[in-house]
Amino acid sequence: MFRLPMFRINSDPSIWPVENVSKYSSYQYPGKLCVKANLSIRPSVPSSKELTSILMSCQSFDDQVSTFYHLTRLTELDILARFVLSDSIEEILGFIFRGTKVSIFGSVLNGLGSVSSDVDLVVKLPLNYDNLQYLRDTNPNYLTSDLYRTKIISLDPDCLKNRFLSFLQMMLKKLDPLGFKYSRIYTGRVPIIHLDEIRVLEVGLDISSLTKSPLMNNGESEHCGTKMAEILHFLTLCIPEIPKSVALIKYLARELRITRNGPSPGFTNFKLISLFINFLQVSNYAPSFIRLQSLIKNSITLDSTSAFSAHTHFTDLNPFPSIEDLLSNFLVYVCSIKPCDIIIDLRNGCLTPRLGSTGTEYTDHVIPHRKHYVLCPDPTYPQCNIWSGINEDHWSSFVQICRALQDTLKMQCNKNENSKWGLLALTDFDDCTKLKFVNVPDYYHLVDPIQS
Repeated sequence: MFRLPMFRINSDPSIWPVENVSKYSSYQYPGKLCVKANLSIRPSVPSSKELTSILMSCQSFDDQVSTFYHLTRLTELDILARFVLSDSIEEILGFIFRGTKVSIFGSVLNGLGSVSSDVDLVVKLPLNYDNLQYLRDTNPNYLTSDLYRTKIISLDPDCLKNRFLSFLQMMLKKLDPLGFKYSRIYTGRVPIIHLDEIRVLEVGLDISSLTKSPLMNNGESEHCGTKMAEILHFLTLCIPEIPKSVALIKYLARELRITRNGPSPGFTNFKLISLFINFLQVSNYAPSFIRLQSLIKNSITLDSTSAFSAHTHFTDLNPFPSIEDLLSNFLVYVCSIKPCDIIIDLRNGCLTPRLGSTGTEYTDHVIPHRKHYVLCPDPTYPQCNIWSGINEDHWSSFVQICRALQDTLKMQCNKNENSKWGLLALTDFDDCTKLKFVNVPDYYHLVDPIQS
């Protein structure tokens, strides 16, 4: 018999115990958090009707975007709440599988998230499986209602690799039956547990797993998502105008149905962010990832103070234009490039011709060019194409949407007391126009937990 630690996530965040606040010092939380025993989360963002009223009262397009960003951005307490979720899952898994770590990556960590952004977690399983203990059944129908009294047996590594997510899903359902009732497991390039909404945070949750490899970093496998989040986080600290701009891009994409909730092989926020960052690099508003990684490698810690000093390394960058000009230039960039002829090169901060890429880190034996219409190698893991799954038809439809936005931006960007204008006008297309966008067939498959 064994007893698991308390699961700190429940319907009332005000009684969530906060531990290890110093672990998140890179976010520079107020000192008062260190002495608080529990966590409080601010009220939810305004409703759609309230948001429309607020945006209509703004004086300019830039004012609208700034207001929207500050209403929906993640506060320090919001971020801390997500770390409490991660820590609680790690604490429980670490009790069963010694050495297990749970990390946050994605928009919560990279500084580009909002209060509606899904929480992305990766479970890093230990290298040594010799003494692992595992719950006897992964089929919840055969488990007793008392998780603490369930017998344990040793688990073979291969079995763990294939069935760990099923076990984790079952465990979370036992710990929080209402909160994780509708969680699902999806297969794909990276299998995940997906939950449409964590009720207490009112956001989605995706959990993947990673096994430490003895062949990498002395047994420490590096999840490409966490490394990418680190670089993007540093970029947002160095260039503080970027988060507001990304909030605009993500809002337009969701309202125009370019992106959607949950796992998707089609257009995602991450793909659009990578495209927008490359536009900033090509326009000399942002540095290449080579320069960013060099600063990080040279022992520059990820906090606002070091970012301010690092900003002196980017004196050659162009000053940011107005948000209206920035969006207009981004739309021109999207409509002008031909993805089949170029590589969206975040690492070098440019657009590289595919025909001239022989001999670089993006040669055919790394990513077969012909298999991808849009090619954007992950700078932290070049074998992976960020824009995988998008074909010529999908891109053409995306360009059509961008051209429609160009026309609207020219005509309805200025304040108008009598009709929707600015940010609201940009998303005020009829449903027929929105439905012209080609949906990408879903390659994620739902896994039956009993069969997995």
